[in-house]
Amino acid sequence: MNAGANSLLTLRCRGRSFVLRAPEQVEELARRLRQKGFANIAVSISGAVIEDNSSGKLLSDDEREAVCAVLTDAESDPALRRAFNLLCAEPEPLRAT
Repeated sequence: MNAGANSLLTLRCRGRSFVLRAPEQVEELARRLRQKGFANIAVSISGAVIEDNSSGKLLSDDEREAVCAVLTDAESDPALRRAFNLLCAEPEPLRAT
């Protein structure tokens, strides 16, 4: 990645967005995607940083599913935990009071 130190990448999906710091968090997400067999999606997300895309990256449904496949609800990194919560966590059912 040729991104400058601590540049940011905004990822958007279904009206929600989160920001990852490049290269650290973007590389971590891309590494996990490659390990799970989603190399093309890792390249797509990493490529958004290389292109210096100031508008960010819009995730397709397939890309969102891949990201959810590599994130968990126990993420130690705050940005990755936010990504999980926004994209992957099932909303809790409403309870009648």
